[in-house]
Amino acid sequence: MPSKTIYDVFQPGLRRGSEHLPHDPIKAYAYVEHPTEGWRVYLRSAVFLHPRGAPAHCKNFLVVKRTGAPYHAATWEPPKGQMEGKDIRHNQPIKALLEENVRRETEEEAHITDLIGLKHTGLAFQGQEKTYPPNWFFQYHIFRAEITPEAAQASQAWFRWAADHPKAFARMRRDRREKDAVAFYSPRATPLNPRWCPQIAALYFKSACGGAKRTTRKQRGGSVSKTIKQRSECREYYKILIDYKEVLELQYKNMLGAPTVEKRNEIYKELKDSIREFESIKHILVSMCHKTIPRGYDFYNIKKAINAEHMRAEFSNNNESSSNNESSNN
Repeated sequence: MPSKTIYDVFQPGLRRGSEHLPHDPIKAYAYVEHPTEGWRVYLRSAVFLHPRGAPAHCKNFLVVKRTGAPYHAATWEPPKGQMEGKDIRHNQPIKALLEENVRRETEEEAHITDLIGLKHTGLAFQGQEKTYPPNWFFQYHIFRAEITPEAAQASQAWFRWAADHPKAFARMRRDRREKDAVAFYSPRATPLNPRWCPQIAALYFKSACGGAKRTTRKQRGGSVSKTIKQRSECREYYKILIDYKEVLELQYKNMLGAPTVEKRNEIYKELKDSIREFESIKHILVSMCHKTIPRGYDFYNIKKAINAEHMRAEFSNNNESSSNNESSNN
């Protein structure tokens, strides 16, 4: 059983180190480890960038898209990343290292360097990868900052340049070509990557939208710990569920209309990730928020409805074609 403790990575006396992990054996990733209790936490960070000068809105933040994914696929996320072993210096506080990490990730992923009022929110999302031993965890430390309209426009211009120069983009180092588009978050147009992002966003929204006190979340392999009891957070998960239903509908329709087998397989992979996250959010709402899921909020019924709509459209097209042929013959 995973521990329910949210570990304090800022406490003195923790060992610092790095290790190559199975998901990416090329890089070593930074961690802190308790010398006697034995737990280890890999350090990660994420930042919510809000446009300066725009009306204040906690859900108006910048997101970047995974390279090669369809524009409306659920692969968008705020700039985030894992701290590498080369950056876990022993003469600086962990908080300062996390801030450096989030600045570097923002520059590499969004190509923005001027982060106005960058601040650690006091929020940390803690979870476990399926491949971790029981005493290993990760934490995403959540930051916020503002960016000027000029910085946002420069970022968009950089991605337009990259799209116009694919060979130059392909020659860049891996960290700078992981993302190929930038936008401001829209649940329908730029849906969040289902891997950790909805939970990170819900945690941030609860604080930024409602002014809640410091909170943390734990997750292992797609299931969320039994600590979600706040009504405001449950409402955020319900909104995310509605958004993900629309994402599933769009992805399934796109898969049916895919022009090639390769494109169909690519969308199918994205669809499977979205279904997994959709079911995880439903589990949270039922088991921890004690909500009843409305009828139609399962992939079988979504698929059935879209297939029926697809068949009606084909039947209508066939009838129209037959009528046109009969008119031509007459």
